Amino acid sequence: MRTPKLRRAVGAMAALGVIIVAFLIFQSVPTSPTPLFRPLPTPNGYDDFLKAGQLLAGPQNELSNTNAETLRPLVEQNRTALGLVRAGLGRECQVPLEFSTNFLASHMNVLGDFKHLARLLVAEGVLAEADRNLGDAARTYLDLIRFGRAIAQGGLAIDTLVAEAIQALGVKNFCQISGRLNPAEISGVIEALEEIDRRSETFEQILLREQAYFRKTYGWWYATAPRVLTRIASLRTGVDQTRQTEQTVERTFLRRKARLRLLIVHLALQSYKAELACYPNKLSELIPKYLRALPKDPFGGEDLVYSPDSVAYRLYSLGPDLKDDGGKPASTRTSAPRKAGEIPQGDIILD
Repeated sequence: MRTPKLRRAVGAMAALGVIIVAFLIFQSVPTSPTPLFRPLPTPNGYDDFLKAGQLLAGPQNELSNTNAETLRPLVEQNRTALGLVRAGLGRECQVPLEFSTNFLASHMNVLGDFKHLARLLVAEGVLAEADRNLGDAARTYLDLIRFGRAIAQGGLAIDTLVAEAIQALGVKNFCQISGRLNPAEISGVIEALEEIDRRSETFEQILLREQAYFRKTYGWWYATAPRVLTRIASLRTGVDQTRQTEQTVERTFLRRKARLRLLIVHLALQSYKAELACYPNKLSELIPKYLRALPKDPFGGEDLVYSPDSVAYRLYSLGPDLKDDGGKPASTRTSAPRKAGEIPQGDIILD
């Protein structure tokens, strides 16, 4: 038989448990000073992307081929689809989220089509390079970067992950031809990239929308309970799986932003060198003639690391570990999982 003292102790522990769970639930409920779900624009460029994906023709596996003669007929087959992509890029874009439990399954198919469209743009750029039309190649790779941003606007974490992969393709291919572009071509691209960077959403916006989407679609408790349970488990294990997943997506988001900003500064340095036959001593010397403002390192918020010499320079972001590793590239391994909470070492550079 329980004594009054024991009953009071058990009651106090139960009350404490309720308070802890209530606190964890409260912590799981996001708040945002700006609307998370905005009205869709009319017209919505995203609709053009959807139509383009439906019109994909030919063997898409051939898009990984770098042979111009193999790519040429495939690109010609998909001229209408490519035209729709560019029509969409000329409009405001937003992911048309549906608060349905079936949405994510169909949405994954859409994102698969977008990956094929991105590879089509790469193929078109490769053909332009083969035909020695560097200006056309530059415009195509710029469209690829813009496409990566457009497909993620107003979307979820999965949209951000696919967008990062697409933008990485654009940045990599553009960087490879940047040394052969004239200053006038580079100047226009810098302005376009600065605008892309300026209009991109913050990771906080994406995370809050993700949490709100799942609550609205699957129900408040169904969407919140897993976060509460993992936080309770973390009190025992010291590992918060939910937070770790969020951090992984955030690092992916910041890598995309870092590469874009590195490309912006890289192109400005190319323009400076073309005009003055040397590189600046400090990045601040690029303002205001070559850059509107100096992009900050998304990892840490300070200036990007820059060290010039007489013929070249080093330019990089500190990366997820927030340490200056001397420009040593951060690991991008995917073959083996990292230990719980392990942060990738190394810096972010242009490939």
